[in-house]
Amino acid sequence: MEQDKDRDKDKQEKYVKVCPKCNSIDINIDLKMAWLGEASTSKCNECGYTNTFFPEVEVSRVKDFMKKK
Repeated sequence: MEQDKDRDKDKQEKYVKVCPKCNSIDINIDLKMAWLGEASTSKCNECGYTNTFFPEVEVSRVKDFMKKK
């Protein structure tokens, strides 16, 4: 049973945040206010875009996502 759980974890796709402005995956997450119940703010290190929402894309599809823009 334990081995089945490990296999399922391996099958789950990993996700990465992508900047909607420049398509960079170099994103910093600021959790300063998260302990107060507020949404965490993310900032793109490439273009400086800041927001509480950045789309998440499967790691295997990041290149496809970047081509669409």
